[in-house]
Amino acid sequence: MSGLLFTGAREVVTSVGARDVCVREGAAVLVRDGRVVAVGDEASLGDAAAGAERVDCGGQLITPGFVDSHTHAVFGGWRAGEYALRSRGVPYMEIARRGGGINASVRDVRGRSEDELAALLSERLDVLLRLGTTTVEVKSGYGLDTETELRQLRAVRRAQADSPLTIVPTFLGAHEFPPEYRDRRDDYVDVLVRESIPAVAAERLAVFCDVFMEPGVFTGAQARRVLEAGIRTVLAEKVLFQSVAAYREAVLLAAAVQADVRAHVPLRSVPVLQRLRDVTLGKPFTLTVEAGDRGLGCNGIHFLDLFQYLGGQPPVAVAADIDRPLQANRRDPALVEFTGTLTAGNAEGARLAIRFSPGHERLAVLNVETPDGRAIIDQAGPVESDIDGLAGPGFEMPMASRMAAGMLADIAGAASPLPDLAEGFETNRLMLAAYNRALTGRHADDLVCPIT
Repeated sequence: MSGLLFTGAREVVTSVGARDVCVREGAAVLVRDGRVVAVGDEASLGDAAAGAERVDCGGQLITPGFVDSHTHAVFGGWRAGEYALRSRGVPYMEIARRGGGINASVRDVRGRSEDELAALLSERLDVLLRLGTTTVEVKSGYGLDTETELRQLRAVRRAQADSPLTIVPTFLGAHEFPPEYRDRRDDYVDVLVRESIPAVAAERLAVFCDVFMEPGVFTGAQARRVLEAGIRTVLAEKVLFQSVAAYREAVLLAAAVQADVRAHVPLRSVPVLQRLRDVTLGKPFTLTVEAGDRGLGCNGIHFLDLFQYLGGQPPVAVAADIDRPLQANRRDPALVEFTGTLTAGNAEGARLAIRFSPGHERLAVLNVETPDGRAIIDQAGPVESDIDGLAGPGFEMPMASRMAAGMLADIAGAASPLPDLAEGFETNRLMLAAYNRALTGRHADDLVCPIT
């Protein structure tokens, strides 16, 4: 049998299980038809590796490819000087007032040809690939007029044709207001809605339609118009927001226009959990989740969404019990990070309990009780179960690149790229309401809970 056999790697990272399991020393990797078919000691691969071409890795590392989900890689000149200013504490809005920021890149990109932009992007994609990235999102947004935005996205398409990377193109014409529309902002929104988005869709140049919703940039009403135009042209939609001040409004806006605010790979995409659904759907099962201290606010939605998927019913009686004291998020002190318990039920009598504990250092462990048996699903290990066909397989999270490829195929076939969004937003709303009830009067008004 043909294929490639990678040998001589110092370490092989499988991303399956805890570190002492997923990082393997002295292992070989067998690849056939573009897929990894076996990882193990070379001797143990035996006949499976017969006839495979050997590749000596020379003591280097083998790891799954990285997914870079937010880049502005189609640009001309660098703005390193602004980075230095930001490092010294100068706010972005002050930099923009001085003539820097997004519009500095806009002035530069408008003067460059499609050939030049494609060449610059290809060079950057090569660097990303050498550093281990295999899937990358690339935004436009440095044109801020229809002609230049199309030029940027055509450059992305050209670069994709010559690159082994999976590229997810995003239209970000609503990145900032161009100087010529500084005092006529709604007129620029009209240009995006009536001209730019239809032109992008006509050439099928983008998968996502993005909006930079931020005080001083696009308001909620303006962002809604852009996203609704994106929906009408069968683009998948996203809301990009960075400031805490705009967070609640952004979540409400996303819910109203059915835009995607969830950047995670949903647990309903995990094969073993899809098999579990065969014995939980429409039945009074119990799901108990013990998770670590990464934050109930950020991570609770994953398991609440899984509960809804397993039962086929929307959750009811969603409640939260928050531990004290609350602490600022380690990455952003304006966000609250907390642990505690989230509970819910459904109309069929199923029950959910999620516990985020500071002392729990492992990945999540799911305990499921069903009328047909019991299962213990450890994200870092094998599945233990007396349910037929469930025991044994590990917790395999699908690669984001495969999901992105599937999304592209769905859009090309005029199918809905994210069919579960409506129920997802309602689940988010119920969880947020539970958190707000538990947090009322317990934290400063300028702190909010982050939701992935």
